[in-house]
Amino acid sequence: MDKFIATSPQQLGQILRGFRKQTELTQVAMAEQSGLLQKTISSLESDASQTKVETLYKALAALNLELVLQARPESGDETVNTAEW
Repeated sequence: MDKFIATSPQQLGQILRGFRKQTELTQVAMAEQSGLLQKTISSLESDASQTKVETLYKALAALNLELVLQARPESGDETVNTAEW
């Protein structure tokens, strides 16, 4: 599976939207699976800067994703996939 790096709340939202669309879930369907409101999914995808950690984990679970933390690479090191959705 590809790895995507999010270094900002906006990138995180774009990546989550991409995974949601890849799994062919609507925001409404993802909200039902996660126990969140559709407007919460919309806010998370447009700008995750105000998102609670608990909300993020519910969204990740609905998409069958996990959060992985790693040190930033030194300059000159290769990065993983930074492609935008």
